[in-house]
Amino acid sequence: MRILERFFNFYITSSLHVALACISLVYLSFLQVQVVPDVAFLWFSLGLAISGYNFVKYIPALIQHFHTDYYKRNRGILYFSMFVIILTSLLFLQLSFPKYYILFPFLLLTFMYVFPLSGTCKNLRTIPGIKIVIVAIVWVGITYIVPVFYMNVVTMLSFMEIFQRFLLILILMIPFEIRDLSEDQEFLQTLPQAVGIFSSKKIGYVLVFLFLMLSFAQYVWEAQKCLPDVLMAIVLFFSLKYTKKTQSNYYSSFWVEGIPILYVVLWKFLP
Repeated sequence: MRILERFFNFYITSSLHVALACISLVYLSFLQVQVVPDVAFLWFSLGLAISGYNFVKYIPALIQHFHTDYYKRNRGILYFSMFVIILTSLLFLQLSFPKYYILFPFLLLTFMYVFPLSGTCKNLRTIPGIKIVIVAIVWVGITYIVPVFYMNVVTMLSFMEIFQRFLLILILMIPFEIRDLSEDQEFLQTLPQAVGIFSSKKIGYVLVFLFLMLSFAQYVWEAQKCLPDVLMAIVLFFSLKYTKKTQSNYYSSFWVEGIPILYVVLWKFLP
């Protein structure tokens, strides 16, 4: 039982779970543009998500606490991350990716989220009010824009799907913003800090409504295709409704973070 608990904890803290959520949305993008999913690109996206998230979570702390036991306590995750970075780099070299430059703005945003570009600048995370927006932009880029450009299947509907994906990520971020309310420094002006928990949830409900309206607008002549989005809107609504400042250990980091996995299952198996 203790082995299972340690494995599950590693699964969460090593960003494997959030990476599965990421490639679920990449897979969803392939379904939405009606192309056969590229397995190599999915593996690349998985490695990119693990590398990116662990870079954001652990590298700043490692630099700050280099002379403490932080490295010893997290060396398993750090070694795992280095292994994934090497494999992901090799995969990138194997991909036929003529428009690879599309990837770099999102990698740059990830880097700037952690490190300032010059000594006089702040990193993006410390600029008041934009943390949630930067995260949503990077997620939309990695899970929709990059795969669609990779497959060269950009259409007029792509712009609506980009906006819908952006709304989805904003909604999913709200439970994390509420969870981190007591830990985030006040100057960050995250959504709950700026408007409070109750108003943050109300904003989330409005975003869920807009998410659903975009689905109806896209599939106005194919109403059955809206069913996954309708069910997803219900799930998103209740995930916001039951979000609290004091959460169970895995409410956001497992259940909310797993919602994209459910989303792609609905899209794959519902008519």
